[in-house]
Amino acid sequence: MNRQFEFEVLAECQQFYVHDEMADFELLDWTRQASNRLLAVSPDAISVGTIRGPAFVPVVLELSDKAPGDDLNQWDQVNECSFKITSGHLVVGNVFCGGNRIEDRRIPVEPCAYRARIYYGNLASVTRDGIGEDHYRVVLWPAVAAPMQVLRQMDVQLLRWASFVADSSLSHRLTM
Repeated sequence: MNRQFEFEVLAECQQFYVHDEMADFELLDWTRQASNRLLAVSPDAISVGTIRGPAFVPVVLELSDKAPGDDLNQWDQVNECSFKITSGHLVVGNVFCGGNRIEDRRIPVEPCAYRARIYYGNLASVTRDGIGEDHYRVVLWPAVAAPMQVLRQMDVQLLRWASFVADSSLSHRLTM
């Protein structure tokens, strides 16, 4: 079942979705805790937070038979969560989806519960004006639902503040 897909997804509102085709997005809740971990989850959708947006961000989606056994140290942040696909179609999309060909990112999958591991890379490269080399990887595999886990955490609020300072006139005053 191992399949890989590469997308450039418009991260509107600094997020993109991985979800069941029939997902109820009203259940996604961007609390302070969700913002800090760059991840909001509902029973049938994942909203992956990004450092920049609106901008197109590279996303690699992998469908696997089992949990990945890779080195997390090469990533800035890594989260795990569970959600269900009941419709048989997984969609990788943006918040508003208007004007986009959703069919291009609609993937047939086995209806079941999935575990997702979300990787966030090169987050510190993003400047205040939204330019950067950040990238995202999402690996899905069939699994019994389990609590969300933060496997590797970056201080996202500090990163956003540092990006602001580095790109503003404040940086000159702070280094004097």
